[in-house]
Amino acid sequence: METDRRAAPRRSAQVYFNKYIDGQPYLCETVDISESGMLLRRVGEPDASRACYAVELAAGPLSPGDERIWLCASPVWQSGEMEALRFVGSSERDRALLREMLDRMVA
Repeated sequence: METDRRAAPRRSAQVYFNKYIDGQPYLCETVDISESGMLLRRVGEPDASRACYAVELAAGPLSPGDERIWLCASPVWQSGEMEALRFVGSSERDRALLREMLDRMVA
């Protein structure tokens, strides 16, 4: 039996976002996401592991006045194109925006 160590419940999602490596954005796809982290599919980024990444999220097209969510994420594991990230050191405002985005998603 496998034990799930996730700190928060995850929601399935298919949201494209940017993960920054050395200041360059790389497209990724969210597989599932929670307040504490995400599982993603890497699309076309270099094989360049870092201790932390900046993650830029937007739940759908942005309208004037909408905000992007900026999170700091550290890698948990990686297997092929799949990677798990844990959110660390993000601002309260960005965590609140993430909670709002999760609340709008269908469970």
